Amino acid sequence: MIFVVVLISEDPVFLPRVKGGGESLNQLTQRCVAYLNKIAQQHMGERVIMVSHDAATVELCRHTDPPGSSVRRNVPNTSLNVFHVSGVNGQWVLTRFGDVRHLFCLRASPTDARRRRVKSFLLRRNSG
Repeated sequence: MIFVVVLISEDPVFLPRVKGGGESLNQLTQRCVAYLNKIAQQHMGERVIMVSHDAATVELCRHTDPPGSSVRRNVPNTSLNVFHVSGVNGQWVLTRFGDVRHLFCLRASPTDARRRRVKSFLLRRNSG
């Protein structure tokens, strides 16, 4: 199995300079989709791991949403989002969204984490 790792924040093709310091969400989506299509063509049949900031991830998820579905806006930090290229036309399909199961091994359970946050809050409140 071959994995190709692409850090899109380091690729000058992905990050063109934008005059005025910004771009619209549609421009971001167009840029991300064009770049992903390029990566898909270059690495056909391979698994590609990409790392990105949440704005690009959210726009790619929005782009792959089927018509009439809810627009995804909240992408959990460090979540896994899996896209597959399908068919001859290269359609992107979102097969996994916001998956944070890999983080569960870092703590006993979500309930334990909640208890620690409440305890920490109470200690801060009572110490001041």
